[in-house]
Amino acid sequence: MDNQLENSIKGFFEKNPILKTGELIGLLQNIYPHTTKSTIYWRLYILKSNGIIKQMGRGVYALNRKPDFAPVLSPVLVQLHKIIQKNFPYVNFCVWDSYWFNEFMVHQAFKRHYIIEVEKDATESVFYRLTEKNKNVFLNPQKDMFGKYIANYDEAVIIIPMISESPVVKIKKVNIPSLEKLLVDCLVGDEIFATQQNDLDYIIQTAFERYNINPAKMRRYANRRNIKDKTENILIKYSANII
Repeated sequence: MDNQLENSIKGFFEKNPILKTGELIGLLQNIYPHTTKSTIYWRLYILKSNGIIKQMGRGVYALNRKPDFAPVLSPVLVQLHKIIQKNFPYVNFCVWDSYWFNEFMVHQAFKRHYIIEVEKDATESVFYRLTEKNKNVFLNPQKDMFGKYIANYDEAVIIIPMISESPVVKIKKVNIPSLEKLLVDCLVGDEIFATQQNDLDYIIQTAFERYNINPAKMRRYANRRNIKDKTENILIKYSANII
């Protein structure tokens, strides 16, 4: 990364917290007046990929002042990911750990759930594969199953259908849901997120304060989950913490 470019961009954002694409392009053209248009757009791409700036929406950018969410991956979660990837190489899926929410919660959860979200048509196949060696594996459990069975385990593996077009990221080659997806899913309040509901407001506030949040990504996924208005209210409420 060109230090001149990075310092110039950061200095410009101090006076202009939100910039449109055209404004950024104009700034880059002033810094590099003899550079081709394609190279200017390449420099814009580098700024995004290096985490110097973040996209707040279509054609809207801000300085990236916070880290991306990168939770610790437990050995169990990594192993589950390897098993699925090896046996179902063409299936879309992601994995996550309910302990990740403890970072954002006042009331800490002591029961640990490893969640596997997988394409609906593959859920049963993944379930049968994992139950070959594990008894504490549950397929798309409903409320009564949590109380009668899952509650008996300190750790359990839960397989649920993956919502199409779910925002997924890679951490150390492991597919995990983005923080935006996890927050929207919390807002939906499925049974799998029952533990988080008492601390829901605190979870969202803390996540917005600590990590880089992409509002456009949240809105897109919220549309998939049919909670557009609820999510928009959250974005408005915590808009001061996004930048």
